[in-house]
Amino acid sequence: MAAFILLFPGTAFAYVDPGTGAYLLQLLITVFGAVMFYISRPGQLFKLIRNFFSRKNKK
Repeated sequence: MAAFILLFPGTAFAYVDPGTGAYLLQLLITVFGAVMFYISRPGQLFKLIRNFFSRKNKK
C-alpha cells in the first residue's frame, strides 16, 4: 500500500514552461520533415546506408 501511495501521488503542484511547448512543437515539425524527406527518396537512403557499411579500410 505504501508503494502505491508513493508511486501515484494525489496532487502535483507543477506547470509546464511555455518554452517546453515551443521546443516540443519544433521537435515534431523537425521529425515530420525528416520523415517526409527520407520517404520521398528511399533509394538514396538505402544507397547511403549500404555505402556506409560497405566501406573498405584504405591503408
